[in-house]
Amino acid sequence: MKYIQLFLASSIVEFEQERNELSNYIRMLTDISVKRDIYFELTLCEDLSNAVAKDRKQEEYNQKIRDSQYFCVLFGRDAGEYTIEEFNVALEQFRKSGAPRIFIYFRQLPEGQSASQSVKDFMERLDAENIYYTIFSYLDAVKLSWLVTLTQDQGLSSHLKLEDGAAKLDGKPVLDLGNVPIYSKNEELQKRLVEKQRLDEEFTNLREATLKAPEDKELFGRLIDVSLQRNQLSDQIHRMERSILDLCSTVSKMNASNHSLTWREKKAAQLLDTGNYQGALSVLDDVRRQEELKQASDMLKKIKLMQAEEELRNLSM
Repeated sequence: MKYIQLFLASSIVEFEQERNELSNYIRMLTDISVKRDIYFELTLCEDLSNAVAKDRKQEEYNQKIRDSQYFCVLFGRDAGEYTIEEFNVALEQFRKSGAPRIFIYFRQLPEGQSASQSVKDFMERLDAENIYYTIFSYLDAVKLSWLVTLTQDQGLSSHLKLEDGAAKLDGKPVLDLGNVPIYSKNEELQKRLVEKQRLDEEFTNLREATLKAPEDKELFGRLIDVSLQRNQLSDQIHRMERSILDLCSTVSKMNASNHSLTWREKKAAQLLDTGNYQGALSVLDDVRRQEELKQASDMLKKIKLMQAEEELRNLSM
């Protein structure tokens, strides 16, 4: 059995409901993955924080974080002392060994509410150290982030798809995408989904009509035509869903790398978080172009160096 350890830190009171929901979510993923001898073990901050606050069993507490492959932290109105301490332990370990992978989420507060100074100070620190964080409105966006990240682990051998408005793990629906911005705010995709719903309704009505009038060839022809339109539109939607997953995977891998994000990479990740698919894709295309230009420049420098060395050898002969 392969154990994947995740540690979830957050304000004890503010995120009690979210921790319970994420805990249930991880159990659902485990029920699917355990058939492949993979077990996700989620440690919640309250499992240890009370003991730390009372007895300061610091080393036992720190070791649990160090042993995790993934460290996730949620912030809302406040950034508590223990939550920041948990983050610091994870960050120190990551900088030493490359693990745990760290994911930081700030909840978008309702209009009229503002975060405490502790949150603002912590965000400023992350910006200064060029550490990426995500701002989320719905917990489903966090769930998709976890799902994409976990399935990128080569040792898990799991298959993730976005299909028909749901994330599917090994063919089983595990998350509705209705509250995930990259899906729900994709205008081109939503237009096609609305049109698909209209065609579904028309197809159902035509099928009932042809059953009542089986000799009506014109009616049957319209049924066939609508059926073809539905199939073509379904193919388009599925291609767009695959593209969304590809983009999410690209950004997840980018955020997991050890290098500091460039402003283009950071901008692409931020656009993805807000649901701006085309914007994120456009920025990432710029990133790829910049990488290609750098590779070409490095190759040119290498060729010029080789030519200079060849000229020196000729002169010395």
